[in-house]
Amino acid sequence: MRVGRTSLKLLGLAIVAGLALAATAAPASAATTTRVNAVFCAEAGGQWTIPAGTEVEVGLGYLVANHGLATDFIHAQRTSIAVNGGSPADISDSWGQPTPANIPPYGDVWITRLTYDTGVVLGLGDSMHFKLVLDEPHLLLDLLVFENGVSGQPVLFQPAVYTYDCTVTGT
Repeated sequence: MRVGRTSLKLLGLAIVAGLALAATAAPASAATTTRVNAVFCAEAGGQWTIPAGTEVEVGLGYLVANHGLATDFIHAQRTSIAVNGGSPADISDSWGQPTPANIPPYGDVWITRLTYDTGVVLGLGDSMHFKLVLDEPHLLLDLLVFENGVSGQPVLFQPAVYTYDCTVTGT
């Protein structure tokens, strides 16, 4: 996994978004859906546990200073996921519409979130694996990260590919 400023920003958003979206009821089934943040899992060494009997939903978030930059990100990125060694599925269109939020330390920002329902319900001791790949093929600007930390010249993020491998186990 490549870790850089974008990954750290995604991790910061993951903390905020993960707390708010830890578990939600799945309307179409008796199983509960548990959101596994791809950054959290990768940062934890690629291992994550969820309650047995819950369905795995993969999530990721991205934040920027304004709606236009969030829209630029959505149009520029390419995202794919492979579940249990299967062929990668293009889920680039799974990013949600940008929404405003106030997230310390950035203040007022715009967030777009990726959500992918794997359809996998894990029993006690069962595991599944996903590999999420986020390809940012163009230069990106977020107006949140600056060369000197808090102001001045904004960081222009270079094209990059981020890979998040995760094995999720029901406990």
